[in-house]
Amino acid sequence: MTVSDLEQLIALGEGQLLEFKRSGTSHLGREICAFANSLGGRILIGVSDSGHIIPQTNSNALRSEIQSIARNLEPALMIDVEDINGVFIVHVPNSRFTLQRSTTAAQVDTAKGGPMSRPMGGPITLTDRQKEILELIKANPSISRRNMAKELNINPSAVIKHLDALKQKGILQRIGGTRGHWEVSIHF
Repeated sequence: MTVSDLEQLIALGEGQLLEFKRSGTSHLGREICAFANSLGGRILIGVSDSGHIIPQTNSNALRSEIQSIARNLEPALMIDVEDINGVFIVHVPNSRFTLQRSTTAAQVDTAKGGPMSRPMGGPITLTDRQKEILELIKANPSISRRNMAKELNINPSAVIKHLDALKQKGILQRIGGTRGHWEVSIHF
């Protein structure tokens, strides 16, 4: 992005896909979550609400802090950060999963409209197979265990093992019986 592109972006003003932050990273995790949980967007750090540029100093430390905030989301999110003359442009993609900021025991996050549904703590690790199962469920919340096994070409007992692990982590629950549906709840 060029300086001219940045000026044009600022001229558009804040909106559904663009947020200005005067300085620092206060509440940045919440803002990244909001963008990732919708259409994605850009956060300009070093631009006041009125559109005035306030160049940021100590660019390496700020870039590192921004990347750290994105890595500490649950699940982690890959973002791009550009520095154009002291204005940091945080490019936030939309996420396939509901993101939430990582929390401490003294903090409850409602980034996606509700309290956390699992005990507070560190990041949750998902295996590749668990991610594949969540993708299947996201595409079809009523999918059966048998159909998951067929789609993934694995044994139904392996599907049950992965589903149980996802339930234990507070990520997944079954609503209703055999004619019910799965709910992915990544409100950690």
